Amino acid sequence: MTPFPARHYYGKPASQLTRREAAQLAAMLPNPRFYQDNRNARGLLVRTNAVLGRMDHSQTPR
Repeated sequence: MTPFPARHYYGKPASQLTRREAAQLAAMLPNPRFYQDNRNARGLLVRTNAVLGRMDHSQTPR
């Protein structure tokens, strides 16, 4: 991944990502080169939804 993946994939800083965009970036981690060209892959959608589900049960560091 690039040093600033939010800017690379979404054209904005990480602080401005939606929950879904942030979850999708996290879901891409096992194979970002593949998912860069296959953003509609079923596996990415499943992983993105799993990350979104976990977001409600986690706390961000302060």
